[in-house]
Amino acid sequence: MRTALVFGYGKKKNGDIDEQTQNRCEKALKLYGEGKVGKIYITVAVGRNSRSMADEMAAFLASQGIPRKNI
Repeated sequence: MRTALVFGYGKKKNGDIDEQTQNRCEKALKLYGEGKVGKIYITVAVGRNSRSMADEMAAFLASQGIPRKNI
């Protein structure tokens, strides 16, 4: 099974993922939707506030229909 690796780039001051990170997630969504990958791994640096960028990216991907077990 092929896997997409998505690098988080940054977050907005409110903790939401920024545009570049969202674009990267959307590219992974496209690969998943086309059946080119079966899993999506996300990797990020440690954030400065209490909201985890990894959690925010995973929530975004899940909201777009990716099963949590594949993130």
